[in-house]
Amino acid sequence: MLEGTMMTPSKVSDTRYQWNLTTIFPDYRNWHAELTSIRVQAQSLAEFQGTLLQSPQTLADFLARLESLGTQLVRVYTYAHLTHSLDMRNDESNAMMQLVRGLSTQVDGLLAFYRPEILSFTWNELDRLITEHPELERYRFFLSTIERARPHTLSSQEEAIASQLSTLAHAPESIRDAVHDGDMRFRPIRIADENIELTHGTIDEYLQHPTREVRRTAYQSYTDGYMANSGALGSTLTWEATSGAICAKIHHHRSTFQQRLFFDDLSPAVYHAVIRSCREHYPLFQRYFRARAAVLKIDKTAAYDIFAPLSQTPPSIPYDDAVALVLESLSPLGEEYISVARRGLLEEHWADVYPRPGKYSNAFSSGCYGTRPFFLLNYAPTMPEVGTLAHELGHSMHSFFTHRAQPSVYSQYAMTVAETASNLNQVLLRAHTLKHADRETSLAVLDEAFFFVHRYLFMMPTISRVEHSLHTLYARGRTLSTADIRKATVTAFSAAYGDSVEYEPERLGMMWAQFCHLYRPYYMFQYAIGISAAMAIGHRLLSDTPGARERYIEFLSLGASRPPMEIFKVVGVDITDPQTYREAFKVVAGYVEKLEWFAANDR
Repeated sequence: MLEGTMMTPSKVSDTRYQWNLTTIFPDYRNWHAELTSIRVQAQSLAEFQGTLLQSPQTLADFLARLESLGTQLVRVYTYAHLTHSLDMRNDESNAMMQLVRGLSTQVDGLLAFYRPEILSFTWNELDRLITEHPELERYRFFLSTIERARPHTLSSQEEAIASQLSTLAHAPESIRDAVHDGDMRFRPIRIADENIELTHGTIDEYLQHPTREVRRTAYQSYTDGYMANSGALGSTLTWEATSGAICAKIHHHRSTFQQRLFFDDLSPAVYHAVIRSCREHYPLFQRYFRARAAVLKIDKTAAYDIFAPLSQTPPSIPYDDAVALVLESLSPLGEEYISVARRGLLEEHWADVYPRPGKYSNAFSSGCYGTRPFFLLNYAPTMPEVGTLAHELGHSMHSFFTHRAQPSVYSQYAMTVAETASNLNQVLLRAHTLKHADRETSLAVLDEAFFFVHRYLFMMPTISRVEHSLHTLYARGRTLSTADIRKATVTAFSAAYGDSVEYEPERLGMMWAQFCHLYRPYYMFQYAIGISAAMAIGHRLLSDTPGARERYIEFLSLGASRPPMEIFKVVGVDITDPQTYREAFKVVAGYVEKLEWFAANDR
């Protein structure tokens, strides 16, 4: 068993476990000066309007300056965002975020002319310019993405107006966040004769509590909070669907579905392959819920038991031990990968590790071109948190390899590719840890595995089915009420659960409201692509398939220099093929079989 001690206050305040943001900007004054510089440069770039195609050199100069400006803009956003995430209560950092968002909108408006202007040339004319002038070759794929969007690009004046309207399109999400994070309150729960405050930041702790009554009361209090705000939350989601349908039509898309998949450069076949494969494997999850009930020694898994700890005495894993364990597990990726990861974790302060008052509650990875990677944790000494460390490190290593290999114009990789890099590290971690684990450690590893598998291959695809129904109706000019959304959610999950989970329909019907992802339509199903591809790549790495490691490093290094479906082909993964997802479910079946074995051979 892995053993260790809990973190101490001294470690929480130890700068070795905190970011050093002075590597981005020395201080606020320098950051603000960069903001001013970006505004001036954007105004200067706007003077190119009407001249871009006068000569190849003019176009090359504009694109080089545009690329540089984009890098600067992402850099000031990254600094503001990371600063704000360390203390969400801080008014100054909140003001920094507002300044950056306002500047970004202003820049978009000033530069709305360049795409329509470039499209005044045919692709054959652009291709000839690129071929004859080597300084434009760097931008060939970037220009091809502009060409690809030709049918959906408006005039310069219309694009400028659409850019300003995009601010309004974010209003539903902003209102949802205000209700969700500001107005929503939960009834205190009672533990050991003490009233305990329940918040968004503490709900996971109580849903994972070993005492079933604590889980039940926490679940009921939490879902009651959503039910009390169902009208406001439903209204914001329906307005999101309305604005999405309008924005799609403005840019000549038939629906939000078509627009979002076009934007992410994915075919509808990918979406349908994911959803169909996940629905096919609902019976596998039903076996999981039954095995979970057997291990927990309860008659049937209830909705509030889904995150209950499988292990009664899970290992305590201090952060330094977690780092060592993760680095050991990554050996199939080679010495270069491990040495870079070790340097980032132990020397370069990539991770801000421990929770502090006001710190953002969810883990994420950030950084930008020209900075080191950064990722945020709220580490506790548990196996799921070790998995989160491996996951976020995977994102940061992806950034490292992309930024080393690509110019900044191709440094923003697709979400599907990103989630592959993060989930692969967890696949390797589980395989490594389960090799020699005792019963309790094995159950803790399975807890970590099922947390992500259940979320990415069960919950999110099921919610995405509800999402697709919503946007399909709005594309046809029809609408849904909050009650309709709740009913659709119950219908989808009742089919998914079968008779393996006990639930209250009125509470289950609010499941959709817990997912902020719905305000970026057709985002959630892409997590299933990432975890499925990771399982396929992980199998090849663990089987010592010749060339698997080299192809994976190439995959990490491609950034956004090709369409995502082509990038996946580098590692031999076809994300349009349902078999890709069936192979992933074979891995999940292995986890389920292991849990069923523990249930049948309980001590």
